[in-house]
Amino acid sequence: MRFLGKPLVIALSVVLLAVLIPGISQSGSSQDASANGIILSYDEQEAGVDAYPLRILVVPGYLRMDDGDDHGDFMLFDRVRRTIYSVNHEDRDILVIGHNAAADEQGVQPDLNLGVEKIKAVNVPPVDGKKPDIYRFTAAGEVCIEAVVVPGLLPAAVQALGEYGRLLAEHQRSTLENTPVEFRTPCYLSRYVYMPGRQLLKGLPIQEWDNSGYRRTLIDFQGSVLIDPALFELPAGYSRYTPGG
Repeated sequence: MRFLGKPLVIALSVVLLAVLIPGISQSGSSQDASANGIILSYDEQEAGVDAYPLRILVVPGYLRMDDGDDHGDFMLFDRVRRTIYSVNHEDRDILVIGHNAAADEQGVQPDLNLGVEKIKAVNVPPVDGKKPDIYRFTAAGEVCIEAVVVPGLLPAAVQALGEYGRLLAEHQRSTLENTPVEFRTPCYLSRYVYMPGRQLLKGLPIQEWDNSGYRRTLIDFQGSVLIDPALFELPAGYSRYTPGG
């Protein structure tokens, strides 16, 4: 399993939201995570694929994504060095994506006619005492992604996810010519190239989905917990390579 955060999911009913969110509210905590760490547990699904677990660990210097297995493949984002490492144990290799200062010079950002619509939330229970909001994000009149977000919930995690998304977008900009023109739709360009993570500007996403079959649902979170520092270490002796290298 490669954890590169698929290029940065059938809308869920209010009934489903009401079932899922109370469970999160009971087990979560929004304490300051500056000294410890944050654990986000999601279920993620893509078109034609069964749902699979996604665990996101956040500490001040790192963000790690995996399937919940401490010893499995994982993606590590070094927030200080602005570098992403995707670790594959079977092949004993690490894919490295680093900061590309030239990415901002890769052409002029097109006018994507971005829009955002706040959808009235009915009977949506609070999460950790905070009221969720529902948003629909568009580009050139096309719905790109919809999300249920909680303003003010775990801002340290929101910050780390934003940093990760921006670095991936930086890489996408630097290699945009490798993407077939027919795929460069306004939604693609806004989500993965020029304006990644617009939903993060509104709060922590607890659900997000698009019309391709992608869906991500927050199942549980812990806001201030001790996390084994070894989970943020790269294995020694693995070969490293860069995209296209």
